[in-house]
Amino acid sequence: MSKNKRKVILLSMSKVDAEFIAGQLSPHAPDTSYVHVVSLNEIEKLAYRDDLSLRLIAFCSGLIIPEKVIKALNYDCFNFHPGPPERPGYMPAPFALHEKADNYGVTFHFMLPKVDEGAIIDVTRFKIQWCQNQEEIETSAYKSLLLLVNKWSRELADLNFHFIPCGENWSGKKTTKRDLEKLLNRSNDKG
Repeated sequence: MSKNKRKVILLSMSKVDAEFIAGQLSPHAPDTSYVHVVSLNEIEKLAYRDDLSLRLIAFCSGLIIPEKVIKALNYDCFNFHPGPPERPGYMPAPFALHEKADNYGVTFHFMLPKVDEGAIIDVTRFKIQWCQNQEEIETSAYKSLLLLVNKWSRELADLNFHFIPCGENWSGKKTTKRDLEKLLNRSNDKG
């Protein structure tokens, strides 16, 4: 990384999460700026600037980043997924609940243009109690994601750090918004 480039970490997430994560990372890299981005357009405007050294961190974000932008960011793009590797895709908690899963978890991984296909860096798993509802599972996942951010905060703040995959692989059906709509329609028909 060139010394004359300004270091910037792009945070694709809610404003509250961006403030929290910037607070976790900034003690490790006080010379780095943290920019909250909510749209692909905002990311694209920064991705092609030659005066910046960038890293993108997505946290429970619905944005899908195109390959050309990921390339422009030198593949220095990471996602915190609110589900385990066995549950890639959109909003995995309702599917776990519907399928009466015993376990759940969260995944920290490299971002690729295809959703939830990047090499996995870390996973946290936890048991699901039979009486839990979707909100309780999602709350447990959210807390686990925050702990993963804290665990990796020093490395995430260091734009020279190269993450190494942990060896876990994605599996299971990648769920979509359409899958969730179908699941909810089936549930409403039964209720």
